Amino acid sequence: MYASLLLNSNTSQRLGTLTYFVPEHLRDQIHVGSIVKVPLRNKKYAGLVLDIQKELDENSKHRIKDIEQIIYSEPIISKEKIKTAHFISNYYFADLYKVLSLFLPDKIWDGKFKMQKENFYELIVNKDEITKFIAKNQKKSKKISALLNLFITNEKISENEIKKTYKFSTQHIKRLVDLNFIELIEGKALNSNKNYHDKKNNFNLSTDQKNAVDTIQNSNKKTFLIHGVTGSGKTEIYLQLAKEAYANNQQTLILVPEIALTPQFLAYFQKEFGDGIAVLHSKLGELEKCQQWMRILHDDAKIIIGSRSALFCPFQNLKYLIIDEEHSWTYKQENSPKYDARFVAFEMLTLYPDLKLILGSATPSIENYFLAEKNEIQLIKLKTRINDLKMPKTAIVDLRNELRAKNFSIFSNLLQEKIAEKLNRHEQIILFLNRRGSSSSVICRDCGYTCKCKTCEIPLTYHEIQNSKFKIQNFLQCHYCGYVTPNPLTCPSCKSTRIKYIGIGTQKVETEIQKLFPNAKILRADSDTVSKKNSFEQIYNLFKEHKADILVGTQMISKGLDLPKVTLVGIILADMGLDMPDFRAEEKTFQLLTQVSGRAGRSINNGEVVIQTYNPNNFAITCASKHDYESFYKKEIKDRENLHYPPFSSLIKLTYTDPNQQKCKTTAENLFSNLGTKIQNSKFKIQNYIAPPLHPKMFGKYHYNIWLKGENSELKKILHSLEFSEKWRIDVDPINI
Repeated sequence: MYASLLLNSNTSQRLGTLTYFVPEHLRDQIHVGSIVKVPLRNKKYAGLVLDIQKELDENSKHRIKDIEQIIYSEPIISKEKIKTAHFISNYYFADLYKVLSLFLPDKIWDGKFKMQKENFYELIVNKDEITKFIAKNQKKSKKISALLNLFITNEKISENEIKKTYKFSTQHIKRLVDLNFIELIEGKALNSNKNYHDKKNNFNLSTDQKNAVDTIQNSNKKTFLIHGVTGSGKTEIYLQLAKEAYANNQQTLILVPEIALTPQFLAYFQKEFGDGIAVLHSKLGELEKCQQWMRILHDDAKIIIGSRSALFCPFQNLKYLIIDEEHSWTYKQENSPKYDARFVAFEMLTLYPDLKLILGSATPSIENYFLAEKNEIQLIKLKTRINDLKMPKTAIVDLRNELRAKNFSIFSNLLQEKIAEKLNRHEQIILFLNRRGSSSSVICRDCGYTCKCKTCEIPLTYHEIQNSKFKIQNFLQCHYCGYVTPNPLTCPSCKSTRIKYIGIGTQKVETEIQKLFPNAKILRADSDTVSKKNSFEQIYNLFKEHKADILVGTQMISKGLDLPKVTLVGIILADMGLDMPDFRAEEKTFQLLTQVSGRAGRSINNGEVVIQTYNPNNFAITCASKHDYESFYKKEIKDRENLHYPPFSSLIKLTYTDPNQQKCKTTAENLFSNLGTKIQNSKFKIQNYIAPPLHPKMFGKYHYNIWLKGENSELKKILHSLEFSEKWRIDVDPINI
């Protein structure tokens, strides 16, 4: 008996799978998905069993070594997931070891992780009995009554949380045990998620929501697109589906586009499911991630909430796979393996017969809405907000007119008036600009010198830090490689002191709005302020509790956040991104503006949106101002068809990188020429283009792109006929041009 293994080592990228002999005494314990220890040269490695064969031909048996030890006999990864990994590897031209690293945390693959466990206490009496006891004994047993109130809210609480979070002693716990109110549950898997001990959601579904839930539960279709306006209650639909799966001892996986959305989803779902939830995202430490991963594997968590990579968690009995804000580009990974979680989810439906896939968005991707129009996906529409709340009223401000009126401020006169009005009413405001920093570039007004990154040749962004602990109060930073340098007081080229700061960012918006409204409390949410774990959650909670009046932020505040007291959204510059050489530029602009506008007016107070732009007649902007997805889609899909862009074709981007600019260009041109010959011999219509990217030098290397457009299988057939060095990057179905 022989096993094909993939070792947990970078050498696997070169060696691929290796075959080992399975000794007689281990044969009953080894399965596909087991983890074993094997020798390779003079070292020992952990290996994942990908396949088992009874026999090999004689030539293949030469010098095959034995498996020495079993780390995990129980399959740690299922056959279906191994098939999914092979699919990702083949479709995205990705190394299998890198792909499987998405499925297996490193410490689990190596067998170095030990499951942490904790004790829980669970309520074992009727809540009415507890209420009577509290009413009778509250004055003489205040601490005991307080602890009982905690158990009324949440029937099961960890011992660690009772003692450390809520400051009750061992004696208090023992007293409740002696009274037969609670009992000990020993050795349950430790759950590091923050607990939100709150009452369950008391929510009556609207007719549209009920119909959506019924349709998904009873339809023979396996894929659904919920197209609901912002505030239409998509999250409650997800919750109802999760409750049904939970009642049937099945799991639900919910993917969110931003880690920032995880706390909101966790708090909402914990009210219903308590600690039966696992959370997975990149901000978790390695041990936390392994702990959550093991809870899912052992079916201790029925609800799984996470970002893109949570798709590869070891779910056991998955009923619903929900992708919230499915239009978001963050579902496509930028580094190898460059997979798209949405596309992989579609493929998973072929491996899991009982699985249903639900996509939700107020601004669906053009490709998926096209599939819905073709009836390949069942479309569910939610046309109104819950409780019949009105959509926000939107005004478009032409910034050219502001300049003519001698208003050189970041904020138009209308936006300033609206901010003052909302502050006087003690309502909240969101100011949106999709660029962090203070100024986007620094130039010399005498010689034209621009401060650029040494390794990326990209203009550096000017930042200000209002914190005396920092040595550098003002600095320049590259937003690609992270390079930081002090802000020059004189021009490095001509020594002039006439330095000008061009453009704006969220820091500048925060500074200027504070000058205009000095009494307003302001928070900022961008990559600079949320770099630490739980930092966005803290900002979100402060703002939701109305401990701040204005929230300034980038795209991370545009999706999914429910902030009932926000009645005004100000979009500082709607044009950003429109002029990018990208066929998706209009779609991304429409989605971003519509989503951030949807944060306003989500309660009884009507919302307002002010969109500032230099292109007031742009179709994407005018459609977003009217919340008119249908009109935008009809024009966009027609343009795509005329230009033969997705969904009417597939795209593949080839990128060559090299420190030498000329070598980079020449190598790319040689391959482009070779491709041209192969394309001429193809029966299918294929187009190819070659050009340097928008930023030709990044991370100290020059880049050159080749684009292929045509039928997917034919494009890949051509690529499989070529050999690529490690300096080539292949991006199938790229999001960014």
